[in-house]
Amino acid sequence: MKKAFFLAFLFISCTNVSSKKKEDILQKLRSANRYEGSLIGGFAQKSELYEDAEELMSLCSDSEILMLLNDKCPVVKCYAAKFIQDRNIEADWYNILLKQAEDYTGVQDFSFCIISECYAGDFVLNSLFSKKLTESEQNKLKLELIKNQSKLNFANSILLSQDMSDELYAATREWALRGNANAIFSLAKYKKDEDLQLIDSLKDKDIDLFFKACQYNTRESLKPFLEEYMRSIMPKEHFYNEWVSFYKLLADYHDDFTKKIFDMAFFDKVTYNIREYHLKDIYYAIKDSHDGFYDDYLKILWTKYNLVDEEIIDYFLLTDKEFALEGLKTALLNSSEYHFLFYEETLDYIIKTAYKNKIDLTEYFARAIREDGLSTFEVYMNNMDCVQAGNKEIVAAMKARLEKESAPYIISLLTKYLEN
Repeated sequence: MKKAFFLAFLFISCTNVSSKKKEDILQKLRSANRYEGSLIGGFAQKSELYEDAEELMSLCSDSEILMLLNDKCPVVKCYAAKFIQDRNIEADWYNILLKQAEDYTGVQDFSFCIISECYAGDFVLNSLFSKKLTESEQNKLKLELIKNQSKLNFANSILLSQDMSDELYAATREWALRGNANAIFSLAKYKKDEDLQLIDSLKDKDIDLFFKACQYNTRESLKPFLEEYMRSIMPKEHFYNEWVSFYKLLADYHDDFTKKIFDMAFFDKVTYNIREYHLKDIYYAIKDSHDGFYDDYLKILWTKYNLVDEEIIDYFLLTDKEFALEGLKTALLNSSEYHFLFYEETLDYIIKTAYKNKIDLTEYFARAIREDGLSTFEVYMNNMDCVQAGNKEIVAAMKARLEKESAPYIISLLTKYLEN
């Protein structure tokens, strides 16, 4: 009898301690002014708040954590959604998430060094939508969000996606008629003539969305407007994000009109220090076109403007090897001038491809060792097996660089090579 009493007392005591601990952590989360991921800050430090939330959720039963999903504090709600993700909880998830989709409470999300603002409803849907709903439930909830003209970013992502159905179209059009730019854009993928006037209204609402919408239907009637737009941006002294979509739309026409407008990007009337942005956008618009129509532009962009990647190199090695080999040499001569996203990887590929094609790399390595900055210099040093070990010209270039170099890392790379 005494033993049974002791065990009951111990159970009650532990339960009280656990409840007290849960309540203390819960109050700490409720007093927080933001949701924190597991790692925060530029040095990826562990978040104490996240660890507290993790402990709280581990102490909660399934029913308790579901209750936290309805907490008035958005930080608590977000942590509940985060830790519910991988818990196998049987519940009416469709109606739970439908209710959460109405939560427009703002919350800060701090992960690594990025702090962003979002709705609590967005956080919950992004965490649980694909994990807890069947495909048919997902489609049903998407339709409800569009019917309700939800303010969530999740609803905008549906409009900007490739999701299509008759019911979704009808709901989207209702929203478009009320002037929502994303809804108007979403109509474009259905390619219905009755929506063209609405789509044209995007010119004044969101020119970037207009160009993207028109990619679904490259109408001849748009050409005068596109030429006028090109003339208007040629003297601009700043670049604009919508140029990416503009040049992509032009590339989709794939005709003489396209080339006429592309040629204008090379004119003197284009602001000189902005021209690189025009040409980079043209490059991205045509880089995957391998039917020969844009070959002249791809060649110019490679050899004169240092715009190339592995796929373009391989494409020309197959279709015009003589040009490709000269292009590789030009790229190696100009590697110090390249300012191209992920160029270090491309340069590494250029060096290895040139070596594979028996191009003598001595002069290119010597020049790079004497002149290049750290990012490309390091690529050459990592490929020293592509030149003869102990080559006098290479050694002389290294010694010349050492005489003027002040960067410790570069000095160490050169010294290490010369000592071996």
